[in-house]
Amino acid sequence: MKLVKPTSEYKASYIEALKEGFYVGVQSDKTPSEIERINQNFEQYLEEMDNSTGKIICEDGKEYDIVPQSTYWLIDNNIFIGSISLRKKLNQFLVNFGGNIGYGVRPSMQKKGYASKMLGLLLQDLKSSKLKEVLLTCSPKNIGSNKVIQNNGGEFLGAKDLEWREEPTNHYKIKLK
Repeated sequence: MKLVKPTSEYKASYIEALKEGFYVGVQSDKTPSEIERINQNFEQYLEEMDNSTGKIICEDGKEYDIVPQSTYWLIDNNIFIGSISLRKKLNQFLVNFGGNIGYGVRPSMQKKGYASKMLGLLLQDLKSSKLKEVLLTCSPKNIGSNKVIQNNGGEFLGAKDLEWREEPTNHYKIKLK
């Protein structure tokens, strides 16, 4: 099991995951036409994965710049399992909702410990970085994600109410040093 930068080597497995309904964070699963577009332009899709620019328009109408991120894929036996992204700098939107790290595991591989392993591998790599801690957020209803964060040393900071969300957002920090 390893974390790798996204590569076309795992294209077939990644496309299979999208067809299963794989997504990360608040994204939605892809439609068949979106999956076909990704399949046809996979190299471009990979290039755009970490180079997104533009704005996030929040449900309350506020706009935030998209921040740079680094994306890694969890691969096990040459099969795409999930994706994890690191944002070293946060804007106010990410401080409230999103944090430094976002992740997702393909549906057929969920509830098998992969998310905990993926987060643990990334955190291990970050111990040699300049970051001293990372912020992670999730829904209080997402029992699995709360456990993943807690299993990796997440310290619960509390639940934050956001006026544009129906439910609060749990906030955790994980110390790296």
